[in-house]
Amino acid sequence: VDCLPVVALLLVAFAVASIAQVYALLPNFKNPAGDQNAMLALNVVSGFIMAVITWVLFIPFLGSTANLVARVISIIGRVSPAYNLANALLTIPNTALPGFSSVHGLEPLHWQVAGEPLAALAANAAVYLAVALRRGTGPEAVVEAAPPRSSEPPSSVE
Repeated sequence: VDCLPVVALLLVAFAVASIAQVYALLPNFKNPAGDQNAMLALNVVSGFIMAVITWVLFIPFLGSTANLVARVISIIGRVSPAYNLANALLTIPNTALPGFSSVHGLEPLHWQVAGEPLAALAANAAVYLAVALRRGTGPEAVVEAAPPRSSEPPSSVE
């Protein structure tokens, strides 16, 4: 199964959604170093750790309760672009694993594999972009908020 086009589409959608997320959350932060660390921590916890937990809980032989918990975590995780990317990237290989997953034999773009995460990434991009525009944040706002630079050389103290 050729999944390269689907992975490329996921990465592009993730880039757009995560950039929109950063601009939507930008007004909540005050210093650039802290901002970067906070966004990294948010994406690691809300995205990749939750996706691995969901992936494990979706293993069929764990039972219906684990699958239900995984579905609830999955619904909550859809607000995070990192979760959507990680969820799809963890699910795509399961299409080739017989007996290990309920998605065996499905195409990578199927709703249960990468379709739902792609749709969620599109929704993330739209919602976070709307929030960023509503708040008046974006590349232009960040540049305008920077202090003006003086063309004069610094004065020396005598």
